Amino acid sequence: MADIVWTQTAIEDIKSIGEYIEKGSFYYSKIVVQKIYNAVKRLESFPMSGRKIPEFDNENLREVLSENYRIFYFLEANQVSILTIVHNKQSV
Repeated sequence: MADIVWTQTAIEDIKSIGEYIEKGSFYYSKIVVQKIYNAVKRLESFPMSGRKIPEFDNENLREVLSENYRIFYFLEANQVSILTIVHNKQSV
């Protein structure tokens, strides 16, 4: 079982995502944020389940997708560090 560590950047990202979506729908905002958390939670049991990020040549730099968001993480030993969360349309 892997430990999940959130970087300050990732914490700020998820907060910003929630606040932005909340402007249009409080209900949908909560759903999207919860789905992101669920995708990250799955990494505790399945840390290799994310794919290697295509833009980078690093086997330990991986991503999982949730809704319209890419959750970037770094896998090292038994630790998953959540690096950032970006919208699919954002460039990396």
